[in-house]
Amino acid sequence: MGRESRPCGTTRVATPRADGSASCAIRPRPRGVNGWTRDVGSQGAETRLLTSELRDLLHRPVTLIVFGVVAVLVGFTHLLAGAAAARLPDGHGSEFAALLVFPEAYRTVLALLAMLGGMVAAAYAGAIGGAASASGTPPRPAVRGEDQPGCSLVQLGLLRFGAITIILLIGLLLAFGWGVLMALAGASIAGLPTEGVLDPSALGELPALVVRAWWSIVTLAAIGYAAGVVTRSRMAGLGIAAGLPLGEQVASHLVPPEVLRFAPVGSTSLLTGATTTDDALLALAVATMYVVGSLAVATAVVDRREFG
Repeated sequence: MGRESRPCGTTRVATPRADGSASCAIRPRPRGVNGWTRDVGSQGAETRLLTSELRDLLHRPVTLIVFGVVAVLVGFTHLLAGAAAARLPDGHGSEFAALLVFPEAYRTVLALLAMLGGMVAAAYAGAIGGAASASGTPPRPAVRGEDQPGCSLVQLGLLRFGAITIILLIGLLLAFGWGVLMALAGASIAGLPTEGVLDPSALGELPALVVRAWWSIVTLAAIGYAAGVVTRSRMAGLGIAAGLPLGEQVASHLVPPEVLRFAPVGSTSLLTGATTTDDALLALAVATMYVVGSLAVATAVVDRREFG
């Protein structure tokens, strides 16, 4: 049998041939009530499914837990840095104070979020991908008895990961705002100046820095998601979150730094902390390769399970 995926909003029907045999044809699935149909196309069906996946993720307890863990760690880090900078003698608390001085604090907050968020996102995406791959349940609109767009499992998997990336962007924006507030609170505890918080050049760089931090998080999330889909295990993403940093730390004693920076964690760290355009573009290209490669592996595995 051929491996032909059909677009959302279509269904297979048997049509008679001249010799009396039947062949499969693809036609739009009827929508509406009492025979009246509405031509919304596959794009409308995919949009509805993406919206459904977003609602599903937002209502999952694990999403709130993930956001809560990151918020607590970020707040604790900056408040502790402020307390340490205030209590240590002059000159000994400079490393803690560096986390709280604006406008440099914008970069340190995003770097912290990229590091913590990347590891948490890998576990989060892996759990979602593993659960969906293991259960093989239909999308939520079909479960609720709504119109079933008839998407292939490959399309549903890509839409699900797209919803995860949107959730991660929302979470990053909220966590960044929270991190800035905690950095200001830490600076207040340490008695540090906060005039740089409104520095025009720093504020102008923020959109690009946020996008780079988000993409570095998405990169590790894609690897965790692919691991969950391939293994059908909710714990695969957790293994990625713990194994990648540890593996690269061990490899740092054996592999030259010039090579190790192209590893997953190394490339995402470079993407977040790059200070030159060339380094940022190089890290962006490497991170994008990891995203595309991870999704390609997950897609190939799902496609083989669906049509194999």
